[in-house]
Amino acid sequence: MTDREPGHVLGRADFVVCLLLTLAAAIVFGRDITVGGFRFPDTSVHGMDGVLIHDFVSAGPEAWSNPKDFALQQYAHYPSLGMVGVYPPGFALVESVFFAVFGISVFSARLCTLTFGLVAVVGCYLFARRAGSRWVAAFATGALIAIPGIVFWSRQAMLEMPTLAVLIWLLYVVDCYFRRPTWPRLLLVCGLAVAAPLFKQNAIFIVPVLGLLATVKLWQGRMPRAHFLAALPIIGLPLGAYYMWALFVEGSANHAKLVLTEGRSFADWLSLSPLLSQLEMLPRWVGWPVLAPAALGLLISLGRRDWRWGMVLAWFAVFLVMTIALQHSGLEARYFYFGYLPLAMWAGLGAATVLGLIRLPRVRGVIGVVLIVTALLLGYRTPIEYRPDHGQVVCTYADQMGHRLVLFEGRQDGGFIFATRRLLGPRQCVVVRGSKLFYSCFAAPRYDFKSHVASREDVAQTIEEFGFDLFFVERQNMFGLKEVAYLHEELADPQRYERIGTHTLTVPAAGGDGHAITVDVFRPRFATQHRVRQLDIPVAMIGRSVRVDFDTLTLESDETPAGEAARLDP
Repeated sequence: MTDREPGHVLGRADFVVCLLLTLAAAIVFGRDITVGGFRFPDTSVHGMDGVLIHDFVSAGPEAWSNPKDFALQQYAHYPSLGMVGVYPPGFALVESVFFAVFGISVFSARLCTLTFGLVAVVGCYLFARRAGSRWVAAFATGALIAIPGIVFWSRQAMLEMPTLAVLIWLLYVVDCYFRRPTWPRLLLVCGLAVAAPLFKQNAIFIVPVLGLLATVKLWQGRMPRAHFLAALPIIGLPLGAYYMWALFVEGSANHAKLVLTEGRSFADWLSLSPLLSQLEMLPRWVGWPVLAPAALGLLISLGRRDWRWGMVLAWFAVFLVMTIALQHSGLEARYFYFGYLPLAMWAGLGAATVLGLIRLPRVRGVIGVVLIVTALLLGYRTPIEYRPDHGQVVCTYADQMGHRLVLFEGRQDGGFIFATRRLLGPRQCVVVRGSKLFYSCFAAPRYDFKSHVASREDVAQTIEEFGFDLFFVERQNMFGLKEVAYLHEELADPQRYERIGTHTLTVPAAGGDGHAITVDVFRPRFATQHRVRQLDIPVAMIGRSVRVDFDTLTLESDETPAGEAARLDP
């Protein structure tokens, strides 16, 4: 690979290097893409958001005339959704296309994320090539692929990599715009600037970065004033409308309060602990092989009179300020995800500068390739948190679940719901989550926990009123909740319930037994009647509840037709 200065025209060598790095990214990000179920609790929610759009489009004009009613009916059958109130719709829209093409599965969801990862890699190379030599672009892209934090979360069906892909291509399109400002290019910049926060809300940091850059370019006379004035409402109005709607209509304000500010005093806002927490996790989630050259690259970039490196610095600074201002100290490293791109860019600049000290071109080339391949191998070895798929359990009892009311209690209830929809089809079963019926909380009991039963007798009465046809209960009581213990005690009564199966779910991969799950399946010994007419499902994340009207659902009972059973007094 020969070295070249920044240029606007890519050569054949650039195409080859970019292609090889993209293939390497497919191997690194796609490791064990078909193995196991969802690997993080939020991923099943993202999956069901994509299923909602897929089923809505497939349902036809009758559903299209009343999308809200369709969504409520979908949630009544498969209560696992997060779109709009908690998560924006961008990823779910794209994911629904993958479900339509490849089928509804965990694999399809991860394939969607992988595709965004490959798009991000290509965009990173193109922008880095504009900002530096071919070695800068190769090292920067290799670092992006190899950073453990990037790899770990890109192997999930999560929002981070899709959002990063949009942001990276926004950088490249901005570069194209400022080389030749035109209205079509401006509209493309505005479209991507609006799209990024609609994939993940904290991508809003890019808007002030763009505003700062546009102001400088306007002052320098390199951006038409008409373009500047037009971009303000084109970007601001749709994003302002979305955030206002999500915050104050759909309940995201409550979610933001719980996640970002709950229990935080004024002194906490002035504390440096969030910053220190973010910096402390960098060696683990970025790694010294990237951090060391990134530090050098940052210093070098400060001396370069190139707006691209200035924008990378502004990206990092604005994002860092927003992150430490909003996040609690010690939150997950994934909230720093968008800070990895500037680090990769600086690492590329620093590594290329050091490599340039070697005078012999062939030696320089061999060492450079070895360094990149080594980084990619380290990225491939980033551990995966394998988790099992509930599909095996659902498949075993599919013929008994059709148009029936079932209860699932367990930590991974979202995975069970997704598997039920995948194997049984749209609205073929009504699932009630124990985490909504007997208790409710946001993410974990330490957040807004509410108990809805006070004894085993309360649990027994609730079960009798609902008339469940099947019970699926994870044996592990992860948080030691008394409400779950009451349920276990009730179902252990052999006079009233029969255990018809026990399934231990594992993952057929090395290191995949750490999250093994045992699911016990019960059914009542006597015929049941669905006497409850309505259920208010608490959604703690947005501080609201969703009312499920069982009169409108298709349920079968051994003795009483669903329509009649739903009308009986509880």
